[in-house]
This record gives sequence, C-alpha cells and structure tokens, in this order.
Amino acid sequence: DDGGTCDGTGTDERVALSSGLFSSLLGSTTALTNVNFNQTLYLGVNIGGSAANVAVGLRRTGHKVGIITALGKDMPAEKIWQRLEDEGINTDNIDVKEANKTNFAIILNSEDGERTIFVYHGIDYNNLKLKKSLATKWLFIAPLGEDSAGIFKEAIALASEKNAKIAWNPGSYQIGAGVSNFRQM
Repeated sequence: DDGGTCDGTGTDERVALSSGLFSSLLGSTTALTNVNFNQTLYLGVNIGGSAANVAVGLRRTGHKVGIITALGKDMPAEKIWQRLEDEGINTDNIDVKEANKTNFAIILNSEDGERTIFVYHGIDYNNLKLKKSLATKWLFIAPLGEDSAGIFKEAIALASEKNAKIAWNPGSYQIGAGVSNFRQM
C-alpha cells in the first residue's frame, strides 16, 4: 500500500464479504441496548422532510400548494414525486439533477422514544434555480444546508419582487450563523 488509504495510515484494510453481506465501521458506535431483537420489528418507508411535510399539510387543509426542490433521477425521487402528485401538490418546480442521488434519511425509533438518524446528502440545493415566473402569495423556506446563503438570498429577493410573505424554518446552519446574517428578511 502506498499510503493513499482513506485514513492515511497506509494500511490496506479490505472489508470482508460473506454471502453478499459486509460490515464496516464508519465512525463511532452506539449500542442499541433498548431494542428487543427477540420481537417482530417493522421497517416502514415514508416520504418526508420539512418542505414536503409542510406542503402536504397545507394541501390537506385546502391550500393550493407547489414545491420548489431538487431530486436526483433515481427510485427515491420517483417515490417522492408520486407521493407529492398523489397529495395534489404542484410538482412543476422540481429540478431533476441527473448526476446526483436524492437526499434521504434513515430514522431508527426505539420504544422508549430514542431516535437515531442517518442522513445522506446527494443534492446541493445551492444550485437550485428559482423561476422568476413563480406566482405565489407565500414562500416557505425549509432548512437549508451549509453554504446556502446564495439560494437563501435568491428566495428572499423573489419573495420581495412578488410581494409574497415568507414562512421560514431555519436549519442548524442558519441558527449557527446567527440572526444578524438574516436581517434582510
């Protein structure tokens, strides 16, 4: 090994494969001590996330709703798109990023209310382009990732131009940046 391994140690530690399965430590571990593996456990798949949840909730209360987001060109994107259409949400402003995979999270809930969340970020929302032809009275801005100042400013400018009101659910990056960075709202 030439020292070009992921951890820089120069040690080539290949992952063992057994019957098509593998196990590899990717970070710290937390014991699942509160999970009773001697009972039937269920795996459910749901479509969610701040923007989708708010869109579905508003649509179910009778509002006309569209969503501005980006999805990859993959199976999770197809499921999300279908769910949004089934809920009656306008999907005209979904930007398909063929080179990226759709963001997703795996959430493990224990019986005692503990939760572990694994998140995959495949889409960079900073490359999302807002259509100037958008006609809306309200714009909901969901939590945005790191370095999202550009898309945030674009959304504020569009809302101002359209005389639209803004509802905002700041994410951890926005909260960490401090309120002084968002005075233009």
